[in-house]
Amino acid sequence: MKNFGKIIRINLLIMLAYSLIALAITWSAVKSGEPYAGLTYALLMMYVIILHSLVVLIIMIIKFVKGEKELGMSYLLSLFVIGIVGFSSCSGGSALFT
Repeated sequence: MKNFGKIIRINLLIMLAYSLIALAITWSAVKSGEPYAGLTYALLMMYVIILHSLVVLIIMIIKFVKGEKELGMSYLLSLFVIGIVGFSSCSGGSALFT
């Protein structure tokens, strides 16, 4: 599992990038007086996390089919980390804007 740290790092940096973009979008909604800014953030993050998870799932399946079991396992564990961190950031972010 020598590639596990690299794969996790890349996926967490991708999550950080779209979390900051979602935060900026939600912050502009707060400034304009949007009463449901927390829900806006939660839904936006939910859709992006689902899309990110689907991409990682497809990559994982391809790696397993090609016989690269070590990379497939790294992507599988990365998928779990994306789910845990993504759910936490979605819940915490929605509570931040309520």
